[in-house]
Formats: sequence, structure tokens, C-alpha cells
Amino acid sequence: MDKVAVIVTHHKTGTVWMGQVFRKIATALEIPFVVAGRDKGATPLTPPLVLGAANASFVSSYPGADMRQDHLRFLHVIRDPRDIWISAMHYHLLANEKWLHRPQDRLGGKTLQQGLNALATERERYLFEMTYGLPQNLANMVSWDKSLPNSVECRYEDMIADVEGTRFRETARHLGFDAREIPVCAEAFWKQSIFGGKADRKSAHVRSGAARQWPSVFDRSLAIAFEEQHGAALVTLGYERDSSWIDTVPENNPTLDRRLTPEAG
Repeated sequence: MDKVAVIVTHHKTGTVWMGQVFRKIATALEIPFVVAGRDKGATPLTPPLVLGAANASFVSSYPGADMRQDHLRFLHVIRDPRDIWISAMHYHLLANEKWLHRPQDRLGGKTLQQGLNALATERERYLFEMTYGLPQNLANMVSWDKSLPNSVECRYEDMIADVEGTRFRETARHLGFDAREIPVCAEAFWKQSIFGGKADRKSAHVRSGAARQWPSVFDRSLAIAFEEQHGAALVTLGYERDSSWIDTVPENNPTLDRRLTPEAG
């Protein structure tokens, strides 16, 4: 490998999954693996290197860096914002990440997790997540520079269906892995995927992992609320052409309004 492979993910787009895959690859090939923003100083972008850069941490760790340098190769992973929303809401109810437990003035001194758990129905929780949890994550994903010639964008939905590893091999080539290293990359991808080596070992971080969860959750009211706040992102990211997707969901989903037992948190 003669490149710096930068793995750009966003919250609930496969950050942990990609981290596990590329850490295994780096270990097997004896290539340094670094997580952006985790060290006090930025690691020099000198090949060979694999850099995990979640939630816009590449830009914050390397301000002003020329991202078009040929020795930098980016993988940008996106996911349907509707599924990010669903996954994030359920994860935030119980997760131990520090930022979920910081009191926020905009929430009257409550933490985001406390705010979620104080609500009595899934509909209320989804609407809360849409307003307070989703916007910044979605903004980071939408703002990625698609014109970068050294960047390839992959949908989470395609990667989770790539059971033969065909797309991942192509991605590994783009990232600078050579013909000898590609089989190592493919093996790590299989072993760290929930359709492969981790099929019976899903972690607590993964609630489902399935693509297209949203059609079984949304009803018309929830879809309209999402479209009003984040419909433009669906079009920008290529998941929808317009707002007509609202017409594909049922008029009402009674489960959204069932009274819930408050979660611990």
C-alpha cells in the first residue's frame, strides 16, 4: 500500500463496523491505523496509513489540509437519513457515550438521553431525536465534498448487501491496496460483517443493521414531519427524487403512539 486511506463515516453509518474492518486489515498488513481526533496531535499523513475519520473529524484534525493530494484516498460512507434517525433514536436511549450524558441548556439542563427517556411514546421520541439528535450528523454527511477526485462514496445499504465482497474489493483498490493485499482486505470485511463472521455475534452497538427499516416504522404524519425538516437531504444524498415517498407509507402506525415504559437512563 502506498496511500493514506481515510475512512470517513458518520454516526450510525457503520463507524464501528468500518473501524473493525480496517483495523483488522491494518494489523494483518502491518500498516499503522489511527483514529482522527483521538490523539493530542494529528498524525502526519504519510503513506502507508489507514485513518479512521468519523463525524467530520478529518477536517477538524487537519484544518486547511489539501484533500485533493493524490496520496490521500477517501472512502465516504453514507446511509439513508431515515434509517440513521431510527437507529440513532434507539441507540441513544441506552448508550454510554459521554456526549449523551452532558446536560444541555437547550434541554433545560437535561441530557439528550434523559430527554428521550422522559417521553412516553415512540412518536414523541422520534420527533425529539429529529430535532435534537439528527441535524448536525446529517449536516456533516451532506456537506462532504463529492467533487473530490480521490474520494469514493459508498452507501451503507450497498455495503451491508455486499455478501460476496465485490464492491469492497473495488473500494480497497481505490484506497491504494495492491493486488497482494486485496484478499486480506476481503477476508477482514467478511469476518467483521454481520452477514459473515459476525452473523451470530452482533454487539450491543448494533440493534438491527438492516437496510430500509423506515418503511415499517413511518406513518404519514411522521413522514411529513421528516420531509419538512430533512427532505432536502434525501434528495441531495440521492435517496429520493422528491417528496412523493410520503405517499408510500401507511396513513397511521398505531405502535408509534403506544405508551412506553421509561428506559433506564
